[in-house]
Amino acid sequence: MCGAFIGDEPFAVLLGDDIMVSDTPALSQLIDVYNQHATETVGVQPVDPADVSKYGIIQTGRQGGHVYQVEDLIEKPAVEKAPSHIAVMGRYILTPAIFKTLKTIGRGAGNEIQLTDALREVCRTRSIYARELEGSRFDIGDKFGCFKAGTEIGLLREEMRPKLLAYLEEVLKRESEEIVR
Repeated sequence: MCGAFIGDEPFAVLLGDDIMVSDTPALSQLIDVYNQHATETVGVQPVDPADVSKYGIIQTGRQGGHVYQVEDLIEKPAVEKAPSHIAVMGRYILTPAIFKTLKTIGRGAGNEIQLTDALREVCRTRSIYARELEGSRFDIGDKFGCFKAGTEIGLLREEMRPKLLAYLEEVLKRESEEIVR
């Protein structure tokens, strides 16, 4: 079904639970790498080693600046089995060939068909690249991450900043008074 819309063109996948804020949009950063290598490209950022089991993790080969050649990808590995602490951040430039691979892989982590597992298969036959994304990432699939995203993005908006700062000051004052009691 998707192939009818995409045809033979590369396409972007942006997972909705990851919000990126940066001067150069994350997708533009990935497109630059794709334009150099014409192959699957994933957005990555380092994560705390204790959090690697929440993400697809890459094993890197050659590196040039913010770009890595990917040697392997593992979906949600245990910390002791993780090849790095560089995690896929829900931003991808893919080619239509990924659909064929997705049809052939079995269920992976969480008993789901995992895009990371399909990319792992692709990686065995041709190069995949990763771009360490510049900017801030917010995981809005996490309650606190969602709160942080709303707050930080609100503070970036000129019309929201004064109201949001006044509100946060009010909350902090009220909480301080509660602690004193």
